[in-house]
Amino acid sequence: MLDKLRDTEQKYIGIEDSLADPEIMSRPGEYGALMKEYKALTPIVEKYRQDRNCKDNIEGINQMLEGELDREMRELASEELKSAKEELSSLEEELKVLLLPRDPN
Repeated sequence: MLDKLRDTEQKYIGIEDSLADPEIMSRPGEYGALMKEYKALTPIVEKYRQDRNCKDNIEGINQMLEGELDREMRELASEELKSAKEELSSLEEELKVLLLPRDPN
């Protein structure tokens, strides 16, 4: 799944670059097709980026918990970790749904 998401993000970035090209803008058919694909990929890429940010957050919290913290800070970090893991689980489920093939009709 991660490979597909990385590939999708790279494709999205490529389309984004193409849409910024004035030459593409002068070809309405091609520009329209790129915009349609760009709009279809946007929700997937946004969720993927949220997923990566959440994973980075979890990693940071884990590193913080490995260090020396007082009891109160450790409890706060543990609560934040629990919340971040729940968010990650939710994001992963949403990504699975977004990656399902769409019905063209």
